[in-house]
Amino acid sequence: MSNKRSAGGSERPRTRESFNTVAGLYDRYRRGYPREIVDQMMADARIGTGSRVLEIGPGTGQLTVPVLERGAAVTAVELGEALAAVVRQKTNRFPHGEIVVSSFEDWALPSQPFDAVIAATSFHWLDPAVRADKCAQALRSSGTLLAVYPDIDQCAGFARVERRRIRRTIRYTSDEYAGLLSTDSLVLTLDPQARTQFLAEIRSLADPRYGGWVSRDYLYEIVAARSESGPNP
Repeated sequence: MSNKRSAGGSERPRTRESFNTVAGLYDRYRRGYPREIVDQMMADARIGTGSRVLEIGPGTGQLTVPVLERGAAVTAVELGEALAAVVRQKTNRFPHGEIVVSSFEDWALPSQPFDAVIAATSFHWLDPAVRADKCAQALRSSGTLLAVYPDIDQCAGFARVERRRIRRTIRYTSDEYAGLLSTDSLVLTLDPQARTQFLAEIRSLADPRYGGWVSRDYLYEIVAARSESGPNP
C-alpha cells in the first residue's frame, strides 16, 4: 500500500514496505514511547495482566515490549520480515508473545477474540476498505481499538471513539535526529544520493547553530475506540 506524497521531486510513492529496508536504523533511532504515554495508552485500552492483545505493525517492538512487561499476551502481526526478526529477538524471553509475519489484511483472525487491538502508528497504512471492520471483528464485545495519530472517527462496529492529546518535547543529538529522519517514509522516497545529502544538511544546520541538539515537539493523539456489544464473548 502506498501514499502518493513524495519528497524532493521523487516520483516514488511512500510505502509501508519501506520501513523493512531500514530495520536496523528503525530499531536504533526510533525510541520507545515515553513511559507516561504508555501508561495512558494501557489505561485507555484497559490492558493489564492476562489481557489478550493484537498488535498490528509493531515495527521493532517499541510498544510490544512494554505491553508484554505488563503481563498481557500479545500477538504481533508485522508485514516486514526484517522488522519481525528484531521484535522476535526482543520478545523471546516472554512466554506469551507471538510474532507473525503477514499483512493484517491477509492474516486470518483466530477464533478467540482479543481484549484490545493496538495499531499505534500503523492504522493509516492499512487498507481503508477493511481496517475498521476487521479490527472490530478481532475484538470481544466492548474491546478496545487503540491507535495514535489515526483518522478514526465514528464508524461501524464501534460504539464510541474517545480522544486524548498529550504534548511532549524530545531532544536529539544531530546524529540521532538525522538517524530518525532516515527511517521516515517520506525521506525513504528519495534516491540514495539525495537522501545522503539531505541528512548531511540536517546535521550541518544543527551542529553550528544549535550546539548539535534538536528539540522536537510531539502531539500524541491517543484514540480509543470501543467495540459494540455483539456475539463475541
